[in-house]
Amino acid sequence: MKLFPNLAITFFVLSGIVLLVTPQAWWPSYYDLPYMGWAALVCAVAIALVPTHFKTPLAVMFLLNASGDLGLYQLYKHGFEYDKLIHFVTPLIATLALARMWGMKRAALIVVACAITWELFEFLVDQYFKTRIFGVYHLFILRDTIMDIVFNMMGVMIAFAVTQFRRASST
Repeated sequence: MKLFPNLAITFFVLSGIVLLVTPQAWWPSYYDLPYMGWAALVCAVAIALVPTHFKTPLAVMFLLNASGDLGLYQLYKHGFEYDKLIHFVTPLIATLALARMWGMKRAALIVVACAITWELFEFLVDQYFKTRIFGVYHLFILRDTIMDIVFNMMGVMIAFAVTQFRRASST
């Protein structure tokens, strides 16, 4: 295994344990310690279990998302919607990683299908069960969902363009 995925696994295991055993009073009020702790442990296991060529991309995606949960999602209060960056970068990385194994068209289709399914799930849970736990901004759920899908699609399109550019420049 490579160094970076191992460091990410260590980070997630230690973070998960710390988040699960420390009192809420030590943390910002927006931290959901049980969710964050268990999610960190699941991330560590997922990185450990995926095939070697997916470990680094998965570790990068999980670390970027975890950075949001740890506080960067709160940047929207200052005019920067970090979650839109995540919705762009994650599909970009996922599409490029999957394209190596399954080809660009299949990879793009899988990422688009997963992104749309997840966004619809988030929207329906927040809208119909009034959970307000998925959309980062809690108030404009439909706007957030639409923009998340737009940024997901942009990430897939850029991955597609990068792959086409690489193919054209190698011939």
